[in-house]
Order: sequence, then C-alpha cells, then structure tokens
Amino acid sequence: MLRFLWHCPHTWAARGAAGAEGINAKSMPDCHQKLGIPVVDGKLRKWHREWKDFQQQSGIWEAAKIYTDASSYHPKDSMLRVVGWAAVALVKLAGDSCARWQYVCGTLKPGSTVAQGEARAVEAALERLQGAGVIKTDCWAVYRTWEKAKRCSVDDGSALFPFLKVFRAAQARGTGEVEWIPAHCTYEESRRAGMELMDWEGNGVADSIAKWAAGRGSPEPGLVKERREQQLRNEQVMHAVGTVLLQRLKARSGQPKAQPSR
Repeated sequence: MLRFLWHCPHTWAARGAAGAEGINAKSMPDCHQKLGIPVVDGKLRKWHREWKDFQQQSGIWEAAKIYTDASSYHPKDSMLRVVGWAAVALVKLAGDSCARWQYVCGTLKPGSTVAQGEARAVEAALERLQGAGVIKTDCWAVYRTWEKAKRCSVDDGSALFPFLKVFRAAQARGTGEVEWIPAHCTYEESRRAGMELMDWEGNGVADSIAKWAAGRGSPEPGLVKERREQQLRNEQVMHAVGTVLLQRLKARSGQPKAQPSR
C-alpha cells in the first residue's frame, strides 16, 4: 500500500509532513531507509521458500469417532500466518491398558487460512475413520463444504474447493459422516448446548495439538518483530501523508471556483 501511495503525485507535496524530504520516489528501498522503516519482505520471501511441511502422528490408529481442529499464529498477517491442524481420537492400542488420545497433526504453508487447516484435518481423519464413523469439527465452513459436496462439485472460487473433491470421493465410498459441534466452549456452555462430555474434551484436545503444530512452523521471533516494526512505521507514514492530503483537499474545496471564460 505504501508503494502506491508514495508514487501518487499528490503525495509529493506532503512529503515534508512525513519527514521524507529529498526521497527519490522511484527508489522504495531508499524511501524505507530514510523513513526508518525496516525492509523485511526479502527475509519473509526467503522464509517462505525454505519453509518445510511438518506432519506427525502418535501411531497407526483408526477410530469410529474423530475430532478435528485447526489453529494459527499471527492470524491477521498473511505473510506470517502458519496454520496447524490436528485430528484426534480416543483409541486403545495394542499393549495399552486403557484408551488414550491418539493424534495426527501437521502444518500448512504460510498464508493458508484456518478453514483450509480444518479441511486438511478432516481429510486426514477420513483416512483413519472406521466404517460408518463420524468426524466432529467446530468449523462451520468445512461442515457446509461437506454438505455441499453431497449436491454438487462446481468450483465457486472457494479456498476449500480442492477439498470438495476429496469429500465427494469419501461420500461415494460411504466413508462416515461429518458433524458440526460448537467451538471453544466452557464445560457449562457445552452442557447447555447439548454436547456430550467426550465431544467437549475431544474438541479441546484437538485444539491444543493444533496450536502446538502451528507453533512448530511459526517464524523466528526476530523476524516477527521486524515485521511488526515495518507495519507500525508504514501506518505512521500513511497517517501523516493522509492528514496533509486531507488538509489540501479542504483548502481546495474552500477556494472559489474559476468562472469559465466567455
């Protein structure tokens, strides 16, 4: 945004108010340097290129009831956002004296949405679902996509369209069902919503593991700090420039209009 604003000819008259006299408008690195704005875009692109997918599971397991969730760090910044997803089930494996929470989790590439993470978790759950089991998700968008897959497979531009094909294939095989449950409820709220205790606990376990997975793929704190500083300085400069432009427009609107010559 700052690039387009800085190249606007009306902005040149406001450069003094932004403390940017003598800046060459054709040189954005020079502009950032003289304004004291960190330039971290190159570091972010390098981090995106070198980023590696992460996936982990507690063992080989299947279950008739699986809970899914997704979470992200830096959700409002697509350049920093990393989404973690998880699918969990209460399963008694060979050698265990009792059933334990088993999981499969992973991350999506930077910039992905939480809804895409939720859909990826459901996809992983479908691979581990026993018979006509059930997958319980707290993401309404994923649940709606599952229901839409029963009716059509038209690309509507949704970010979840690739998963629509996966859901249709699972439905054709007769693999289970996806149900929606409320998210992030207290125990008392879950009881009022009619949730079973296991559903409330399973959703919480899936959420915790998804957060852990997202943390494994998040950028270094130093890069996050530089990115925050860049955004803050950009906002300050744009506010200063916008203030001056507004003053100029107000002054212009108060001037009498020139009468056309006859």
